[in-house]
Amino acid sequence: MLKILVVGDKPSSKNTSQYVPFVGTKSYARLKEWLKIIDPLRKHSFHITNSYRQSELNYIDSWIGPIIVLGRSAEKRVITLNKDYNLLPHPNGLNNRELIAKELERIKNLLELMNQK
Repeated sequence: MLKILVVGDKPSSKNTSQYVPFVGTKSYARLKEWLKIIDPLRKHSFHITNSYRQSELNYIDSWIGPIIVLGRSAEKRVITLNKDYNLLPHPNGLNNRELIAKELERIKNLLELMNQK
């Protein structure tokens, strides 16, 4: 089992959980669909955070394991940490479905390889 960090940008005003980013938003429903594609057998553990506050950046910087960054805004912060990560578009529904399908499959295959080690 891998522990995978999923990093968004900043909390939405529609977020209904003070503990888990995206909860209560349309993006959260889409993100959950994406994570089911990446991990259909639910072998892995996903931890979701934002990259908005310094404390969140410290958490990301200390993370050991795969990181998935959602969107260019979050990427701008994460890239300063010099960490390896996989980039997906923000799950807002405005993205090219073919591109998303290819990227989800790529990440799924990468995680399967990492899990075999």
